[in-house]
Amino acid sequence: MVDIEEMRIEQERQLREERISVVRLFQIQALRIPLLISVVLQLGQQFSGINAVFYYSTSILEKAGVKESRVASCAVGVVSVIMSGVTVVGKNSGIFGRRSLLLVGFGGMFVFYGLMTITFRYEDLSGMNYISVVAMLLLVVFFQVGPGAIPWFITAELFSQGPRAAAVSIAGVANWLSNFVVGLMFPSMQDALYPYTFLVFMALLAIFFAFTLYLVPETKGKTINDITRSFRKEEDDSFSDDPTKENIQWINRTQYQFS
Repeated sequence: MVDIEEMRIEQERQLREERISVVRLFQIQALRIPLLISVVLQLGQQFSGINAVFYYSTSILEKAGVKESRVASCAVGVVSVIMSGVTVVGKNSGIFGRRSLLLVGFGGMFVFYGLMTITFRYEDLSGMNYISVVAMLLLVVFFQVGPGAIPWFITAELFSQGPRAAAVSIAGVANWLSNFVVGLMFPSMQDALYPYTFLVFMALLAIFFAFTLYLVPETKGKTINDITRSFRKEEDDSFSDDPTKENIQWINRTQYQFS
């Protein structure tokens, strides 16, 4: 009954709110920073390099001297599926904040990319090939803990019903374009930089970690008013002459409680 009531309230809010287009979304000052955060987090998901691991895990492990590379690649997929479910359950439980999970995910990926790089550099040493497989599996675990799902949750939670569709559309375009770039460029990167290929992704992860730490708000348990207030001061009337003022006031009046 609770879920049905929440669905009814959501439907009523959607009917009351005006749908904001992609063009108008860029014109509303109060939504520019939330949109920037959404896009950067989607870029962070893909430029973390995870799809280079998913797409090319077999060739990566073969290059590192792992004999059962195909079996290890299957294990990567299994771990990814399991951890996706664990992350959704953990998010819905309300125990962990979205921002905290992102920081843990980016930080963990940084560490295990470093470990993978060491194992690739010293692949001739006994046992290094097994350590590289374990490092890759743990890399996937930390990806699914944070960057795998959380950017989509945060994108939805930064916007109310009116601008949400446009914001998710822009974030989705950024996600798939960056996915295309990573998938296209990684083979050349691997040929040119091996065994230091993943240092590139480590540098990018450091940037996304810092961005999350300093600019991404915690959205768990906050209303849309709480979130929008964090992006501008109460006294700020800089958009008093803005023709989109009515839309901004409407956004700030909307109450949306996130679980």
